[in-house]
Amino acid sequence: MGVLSGLSPREVFENFEYLSSVPHGSRNNMLISGLLCDFAKSHGLRYIQDESGNVIIFKDGSKGYEDSEPVILQGHMDMVCVKTADCKKDMATEPVDIVTDGEWIWADKTSLGADNCIGCAMALAVLESDLPHPPLECVFTTDEEIGMDGAKSIDLSSLKGRKYLNLDCGPEGVYIISCAGGETVDGRIPARMTRLGKDEAAYHIQIAGLLGGHSGGMIHLGRGNANQLMGRLIYAIADRIEGARLFDVAGGAVINAITDKCDAVVAVPEGKVRTLAKIVREYDEIYKNVFRTSDPGVYVACEKLDKVDMKGVSAKDTVKLARMLLCIPQGVQRMSADMEGLTETSLNLGILEMEDEGLRFSISIRSSVNTEKKAVENVIRAAVANAGGSVSISGEFPAWPLAKESPLMDLVASVYKEQTGKDPVIKATHGGLESGIFIDKLPGTDAVAMGPIATGAHSPEERVNVASVGRTYKLVCTVLERLK
Repeated sequence: MGVLSGLSPREVFENFEYLSSVPHGSRNNMLISGLLCDFAKSHGLRYIQDESGNVIIFKDGSKGYEDSEPVILQGHMDMVCVKTADCKKDMATEPVDIVTDGEWIWADKTSLGADNCIGCAMALAVLESDLPHPPLECVFTTDEEIGMDGAKSIDLSSLKGRKYLNLDCGPEGVYIISCAGGETVDGRIPARMTRLGKDEAAYHIQIAGLLGGHSGGMIHLGRGNANQLMGRLIYAIADRIEGARLFDVAGGAVINAITDKCDAVVAVPEGKVRTLAKIVREYDEIYKNVFRTSDPGVYVACEKLDKVDMKGVSAKDTVKLARMLLCIPQGVQRMSADMEGLTETSLNLGILEMEDEGLRFSISIRSSVNTEKKAVENVIRAAVANAGGSVSISGEFPAWPLAKESPLMDLVASVYKEQTGKDPVIKATHGGLESGIFIDKLPGTDAVAMGPIATGAHSPEERVNVASVGRTYKLVCTVLERLK
């Protein structure tokens, strides 16, 4: 008997436990990919498995639906592996330990992987059911959590369906019909480096106390980015103190988080120490005022360093770097004219750091309009080129454009209202979804993204609501029944 054997819908939770029986973190997908192939074989279903481990399983339409247009069901098989400090589990070789109280499902001391194996389990439940449905094309992708690599590499030429349900986006009752595309811009600006002089004083400057947050879902809140704020401060110091030099800067670890802290080391001539202190106090007051609502804990601190055994950027190149940082935009660039409250285009200076030969940074750009994403990229290119640097682009994925009409969304909304008595929330997201890649590969596809109530994704607090899974699965089955 499985841990979830007493839960309903039985077929969904049995398949979820089946998929959870092997480790399946990103870049570790082949075991779970094999389980999906075994499922197809045991049910006599045609399937395709590619070199990346992506799996497509096909099923003919049920009686009366043989000639209906196929429907695509899609989810990703990889999970983000996170555990508590006292957890001894090796998540690369051991599966999660599932726990339930009948209302919620979670894992003992680790992330659960309901994101997105619960969506995959729903697709498997439909595939093995006797429920009425059109021909099914169920797609299970790898490595979604580390850049949607599976979706990028998969060959979808075998798919005939142009109605597409993505099962990787919740919560229940909220339906996504558009998402942003994105890319990462990595930049490097060379600089001449020399050691601290006898007539220079070095100081550690810290900007911290900011709230940070996800650069997709929270960028519209106007929270301060410590990297950008440090760039403004360094520019002010270089502009007002002749001979000021940047020795070090370090802010952020990932591109998709609004940086909440940045540290720098600057050196100024001994006679300009009071001017430096004045500038720091000014910017502490400026940032406390500007971000008093969005980041009430922000502060700028400055402390003298007695020993600095490192090389710093020349005064001339410090000015060059400061001007470049000042020219790079940050945050929301444009709100959507088509959907109220939707961020259309934004960027986030996620990583800023010194290297042996200059400055390095990484920026995440997001936009639901591909041409606007490219326009922001060009602004960055121009600023970096003026500073004598270079940029490279990686992790690019297309937007899911907002469609003027969506018969599939109309059907989903109708079924949801019928089953719950509530109006659904229909929205676009500034985050990225595999749907954008699928629609780019399958032009003319009508798509909706959905999922059950789940919390704490990508953490040991991850859990999924049992009753919500049941309602979401019932909705999917009803929608399929009505797509005759």
